[in-house]
Amino acid sequence: MDEEGNKNIRCTSCGICAKVCPPQCIWIEQTTDPDTGRPVPEPVEFYVDIDICMNCGYCAEYCPFDAIKMDHDYELASYDRTEAHIFNKERLLRPAEYYAGIRPRNYEREEEIRREKEAKKAAAAKARAEREAKRAGKSE
Repeated sequence: MDEEGNKNIRCTSCGICAKVCPPQCIWIEQTTDPDTGRPVPEPVEFYVDIDICMNCGYCAEYCPFDAIKMDHDYELASYDRTEAHIFNKERLLRPAEYYAGIRPRNYEREEEIRREKEAKKAAAAKARAEREAKRAGKSE
């Protein structure tokens, strides 16, 4: 979730994390549009087998969308022996405030980069609109 409480999953199910994972403990199933049958850039299922994961961090390092963040909280003990150590996306998701709390400098740097990208994108859109307005004015 983002700062406003909206469910915002950055993962596009590209599969890079699963490809670079040395022990191959990540499984992703991509969402498909029910009308067209085409893939949608969002995972319907995302699993990590914690028993196999060696916490190397390659998944987080290579993710082009910063969807994976390594966590300080690593607890395998549980009260239920039948509880699987295969974590699904609901169990893995954390709000943005959680990451901001455990790595404030990294979070602030990433947010600054994100804001700069958004500002560049807005400036490019404004320039494009101005060019189109000039073209429309010349053609009349």
